[in-house]
Amino acid sequence: MALAEICEPLGIPVKTVASGADVAALWAAGDRERIGAYVLEDAVVALILYFVLAGFQAADETLVVRPLAALARHIEERPALDSLQPLCDCVLLRWARPRALQADVVAALNHVSARLRRMEDEQLFASS
Repeated sequence: MALAEICEPLGIPVKTVASGADVAALWAAGDRERIGAYVLEDAVVALILYFVLAGFQAADETLVVRPLAALARHIEERPALDSLQPLCDCVLLRWARPRALQADVVAALNHVSARLRRMEDEQLFASS
């Protein structure tokens, strides 16, 4: 199955820079930059699919949304990765961002709650 066939139902744009069929002509033309962008896009798309698969297999949405949101931030903060911007704007990454924020807030609240419980336990132990 082709990468584009896997990505299409998930709304992930792929082959926006070039396709495999273009590489020989790009190489002959000396357009190494476009080949690099094409390879980078395929690698990042494969990473996105890995996050989706890992979250699906573990039945844990946070394993999908948190890394996708982090990836989108990483791309947006680096002008050299502008060619990957269509990935940040795709439906899947737009879906992931608010859910990642919610997961981050829940994780932070759980961390603070556990720390408060531990402090209470330590105070009880010290006073006894």
